[in-house]
Amino acid sequence: MKERNYDALDRLTAVMHDEQTIGTYSYDGGDQRIKKTEWNEHSQHFETTIYVYAFGRVYYERNVTTNTDTLYVYGLTGRIAKKCGDELMYYHTDHLGTTHLLTDSSGTPVTAVDYEPFGDSDLSGEQERYLYTGQEIDASGLYYYKARYYDVETGRFLSRDRWTGDHRRPQTLNNYVYCVNNPLKYSDPTGNSFSYADDMIASAITEPDNPQDSEAPDPTELAKILSELVTLKIIIEFDKNGENTSRHAMEEAMQIFEDPEDRAEFKKAWEETFTKTCNDYASSEAAQERMEKAKLELEGDLTCLMEHASEELWGVAKGLIGAPIEQLEMLKKVAYIAQEYYNISIKDEYKGPPPILMNCVEKMNQKAYVRDQYCCLFFS
Repeated sequence: MKERNYDALDRLTAVMHDEQTIGTYSYDGGDQRIKKTEWNEHSQHFETTIYVYAFGRVYYERNVTTNTDTLYVYGLTGRIAKKCGDELMYYHTDHLGTTHLLTDSSGTPVTAVDYEPFGDSDLSGEQERYLYTGQEIDASGLYYYKARYYDVETGRFLSRDRWTGDHRRPQTLNNYVYCVNNPLKYSDPTGNSFSYADDMIASAITEPDNPQDSEAPDPTELAKILSELVTLKIIIEFDKNGENTSRHAMEEAMQIFEDPEDRAEFKKAWEETFTKTCNDYASSEAAQERMEKAKLELEGDLTCLMEHASEELWGVAKGLIGAPIEQLEMLKKVAYIAQEYYNISIKDEYKGPPPILMNCVEKMNQKAYVRDQYCCLFFS
């Protein structure tokens, strides 16, 4: 029988099996796990690993027992490689970031893994810890999802979600369930709340049932939300060209407003929020803390806001399905807004163009509106 100990902040500190300790865990002030000591069945002794993070990701590990260093490399889609000592290996993942294959520098498979929907796995080859949705599995069989631990046997988290849920989506009201019982579609990168990416982006460009009943997004409110999130990201990433980054994002986002007065209002609110956010959260630590709070605050309200914004986005996209070639650049901007609004606001992940917009491109190809040089429009 397994027993677990928690600290005053509800963080897992130890796991025991039949009164024998399997692992102990330590955290920093930002609730990131920075050290673990676990029993290794293969070596038959305890091993201690320490972690170094950047932007919420593990970039460096040191096994102080075996004196082994591991560096991790990330791309737009997540973890793509690791260098352990002199050995370089590559991760092959699916749409959720789950590791299915690990190969060496020559392309030879090192590890292969098959999964059940909720993460129970069958591994062959060398042991690998970063498996289901790219998260780390411990000797206890639990996955470390940053804010919480996940048990693949039950398909549930061990502790409550800090987000209380959205009454418009009843399944989110269960604070222990994993990804609203839909693990094939959603992931949960931080353990705080699952990814609404597919649903939210689709709803942002889906024609509303009753367009006349919807309201256009408020330029000032939308600018305040987006500008704060973009500015926080700039501070966290130490972006030296932060002002240009902010200005570029603002100009892209303004495209959803046709009225010059709305654009002027949007621009003014954006610039004011940029300055205020820079003053209020000058350090990366303060910005990161605010970003986490903003994510939680936005989880419930973002769906409604996106539904409002969808009126403008859909209006542009719908008119461009049969548009002449010179107007196609606007379609790219529509894709950018729909995609990046979600990316920056909630998960800070790259998800690729929304499928419905890719369908628009295919439809235009069939009608011969798109010449060869525009075939890669969404991938430039």
